[in-house]
Amino acid sequence: MRTLLGLSLLLTSIAAIAVVTGSCNVDSYCLDCYDAQGTGSVSDARVGDIIDADIRDGNQSDACVVSGIEQCDSLDNDCDGNVDEGDLDGVGIACGNDIGECVSGTTVCQDGSIVCGDGAVTPTFELCNTFDDDCDGNVDENNPQGGLVCGTNAGECQAGVQQCNSGVLECQGQVTGGTESCNGLDDDCDGLFDEGITVAGDCGPVSDAGQCTFGVLTCVGGSIQCVGAVLPQLEQCDAIDHDCDGNPTNGFNFASDPNNCTGCGITCTGANAFMTCNNGCQIAACASGFHNNNGLVSDGCEFGPCNFAGQEICNGADDDCDGNIDEGVNANPPAICDQDGQCAGAVASCNSSTGQFECNYTGNVTAIVAGQFTPETDCDEQDNDCDGRVDEAFALKGAACDDGQVGVCKDSGTQVCNATDNGLVCTAVDVLNPGNAPAETCNGVDDDCNGLVDDGELQEWVTIGAGVEIMKYEASRPDSTAVAQGFKVNGAVCSQAGRLPWTNVTQPQAEAACARIGARLCEEDEWQLACETDNIGAGVQLPAAASSNGLVVFEAENPSFRQNVAGSQASWVEVIVTGASGGNAMMVPDGTQSNTTNQSNLTGSPRMTYTINFTQTGTHFLWVRMATLGDAADSVWFAFDDVDYNINATNARIETTTDNAWLWMNTFSNGTVISFNVAAVGNHTLSFYNREDGVIIDHIEVTKSATYVPLNQGTSEQCEWSYATDCRVYQPNTCNGEDFDGAPAPGDQDVMLATGAMAACFAEWEGGGDAFDLSGNIKEWTAERSAGVNPLRGGSFNNSKVGISCGFDFLTANDSFFLPNIGFRCCR
Repeated sequence: MRTLLGLSLLLTSIAAIAVVTGSCNVDSYCLDCYDAQGTGSVSDARVGDIIDADIRDGNQSDACVVSGIEQCDSLDNDCDGNVDEGDLDGVGIACGNDIGECVSGTTVCQDGSIVCGDGAVTPTFELCNTFDDDCDGNVDENNPQGGLVCGTNAGECQAGVQQCNSGVLECQGQVTGGTESCNGLDDDCDGLFDEGITVAGDCGPVSDAGQCTFGVLTCVGGSIQCVGAVLPQLEQCDAIDHDCDGNPTNGFNFASDPNNCTGCGITCTGANAFMTCNNGCQIAACASGFHNNNGLVSDGCEFGPCNFAGQEICNGADDDCDGNIDEGVNANPPAICDQDGQCAGAVASCNSSTGQFECNYTGNVTAIVAGQFTPETDCDEQDNDCDGRVDEAFALKGAACDDGQVGVCKDSGTQVCNATDNGLVCTAVDVLNPGNAPAETCNGVDDDCNGLVDDGELQEWVTIGAGVEIMKYEASRPDSTAVAQGFKVNGAVCSQAGRLPWTNVTQPQAEAACARIGARLCEEDEWQLACETDNIGAGVQLPAAASSNGLVVFEAENPSFRQNVAGSQASWVEVIVTGASGGNAMMVPDGTQSNTTNQSNLTGSPRMTYTINFTQTGTHFLWVRMATLGDAADSVWFAFDDVDYNINATNARIETTTDNAWLWMNTFSNGTVISFNVAAVGNHTLSFYNREDGVIIDHIEVTKSATYVPLNQGTSEQCEWSYATDCRVYQPNTCNGEDFDGAPAPGDQDVMLATGAMAACFAEWEGGGDAFDLSGNIKEWTAERSAGVNPLRGGSFNNSKVGISCGFDFLTANDSFFLPNIGFRCCR
């Protein structure tokens, strides 16, 4: 260590000499020494750095002056380009100790200094931790880290002194805080006093009614006090319950007290007014000469003084003391102004400066001479002279005019002023004339411009024999279309394809409609004949005018009179029988009556009588469609006009010959053809008396022809439905009945269709055409059976196969009955 110190001193001395003298005599290595400025001075050279010839050239970046052997001083002492390298003096010597926390080691050169290293742990300051930190052989000596103030002097607390005790620092002598209480002190030493103290319970008034409120027990100023309580006060009239008794008014009458009107402190006052309170301030009266013109109560009787003279008149004064002069007189002025024509709207107005009414005319009026308008001369649609007449110089103005044609060719117009306002012209424009008019159609219009409406043969008819025709299609209104029924109820009745039928009509209305075209409603037998007489194949004998002269056809279910047996179940009743025309027939039920075999028992037999209006006299022949149930020889007696046919004899008895079979009978049991003489036209009766129960009568026909044979007699029965082919077998969807879906919407849509829409639903007549829709679509009125008893035939779009059959005649209705599915067709 002394050697290193001596060398250091020597180097220091040498450097000092070099700095002071700048001489080259420092050592033998200095050749041509100069300073950095080339002056020869070495004052800026470092000891151990070499100053070579570059210094003379001004470049001293590599200058080094050798100072001796290498030392631990962060310098390149030997100028070999390395610092503190090699075997340095003082390095590698044992150092330190192993006392306490220390560990011995050897010296090393570190950052230019020789230190104890190589794993050595050197002493540190002693800490309070039961360790010998300063390696002096003592643990926690001299109260390490002790003596500092600890704790706090805030509030009721006192600070202590920190002491090391067995390696742990303790605060000795301090006083700590406790739980805060209401005492005005900082018990918990947090810088606050009496904080966070909760005291439960209300305090203050007995009740919190009105303005009173309960307080809360609270710590204030070191003691518990009642905070926030509002106590009762003396009651005042302010809608507040000051005394907390539940009554905020305590007797104040807001309805009539003028000092507290409708509320406390509201005093009724008004200038020049006598005030009162009646559920609100009101003016009872105004002082003399003052008036409440604005209707307000707040400013009293604000207008005046003014003496009321009555209703306002045009005189330049305020008669009614409302603050205005001559007001309102123009709202109802005297009728002194002309109000006709261009003078219309002229109102007399009051000129307050003169106190007179004056008229001002602003329209296009003629000149006024001596107070009178001069007559007008122009045709200009105006009453220029205000005489109540417009263009009165042109007497025909406004009159109807036309182009001289008729029907749809007639174009109507009116006489109007011409373009020059000096004459008249007709506005009609000629479009059609008889030369280009359309053909006449059934539409309530004169289409062909011949002066007649719906003239000619506009309906289509089908001949059904005996000189009778029936409409080919159901009747429709003149203005009907395929989708609309129309509205016209007078005039012609149409029977054409592609029209919605005329429905919602009563039987008398239908009869009147047919009469307007020279026709009538069909008799039931005519209607049924038209439906049943279908061209169903070879062997069918169709009635014609020559062979069905005077033909009368009717169902047995419609007798005009029935006589039953008193005290007996025997009577003619309507029954449903398979194969019967229309499904029904008349029968005295089997087992209800024993055989009656002589004339004396005639009054004891059930009787059916039919009243027929005969239109021809002479011999008539009878056909009866009948059957028997359980006995092939059941029979009935027949009488015309109750003539005695010697019922006791066989020649008055009509007898079946086959059990359970339908037969057309036209002879008595002895083979005599049934005939009778009609001596005079008019009503006559046909009567049937039951002889044996079980006999069934379905259909009756009367004719003047001795050769007439009912349809299909001897071969098969008549048509059941109005079909083009195979009319005795029901064919779903052939006619518009319940089974036909008449609309494209989902589900079963039963709707009325246009006439002829069902192409195969018609009764075919040889040489007479086809009668459509007799089965289904709409029910059809026929002639009355008797007063107020009107049959409905053919069924409609919502009826079953039985209801739309030709022979179904069950339905009747009175004269006022109508429905959307009831219409008609005419016969002639």
